Amino acid sequence: MKTRSFLALTTCLLCFGPAFGAEGQGLDLPQSPCAKKIENIQQELDQAQRQNNARKARGLEKALSEARTNCVDDQLEKSHQKKVAEKREKVEERENELLEEVEKGDPDGIAKAQRKLGEAQQELLQAEQDAQGR
Repeated sequence: MKTRSFLALTTCLLCFGPAFGAEGQGLDLPQSPCAKKIENIQQELDQAQRQNNARKARGLEKALSEARTNCVDDQLEKSHQKKVAEKREKVEERENELLEEVEKGDPDGIAKAQRKLGEAQQELLQAEQDAQGR
């Protein structure tokens, strides 16, 4: 009798465990980079479908299919890290340009360099968030 009860309980946990497991407890379990990418595309697709944006939905369906077929975690991770490194380099360039404009004392040049630096910093922040899967 105990064995049957144990088996029944185990079967219930296997079937319904995900419903009451980590997600139900609010735990954030780590996902692979590809799983995050697929989840993000799926969310965008759902939103496009809710908004009746057929053109965007078709593009996202294609992207989702390609991600499911071709995504490799190591390659995606390397791609994200490369983008972050490129964005960091761009921020450094923009910082140097700003310093040059400050040395020149040109207010218009300083304003332009500050704007470009701000844009580069935003791009870096976005790349870092993408790399972390947010």
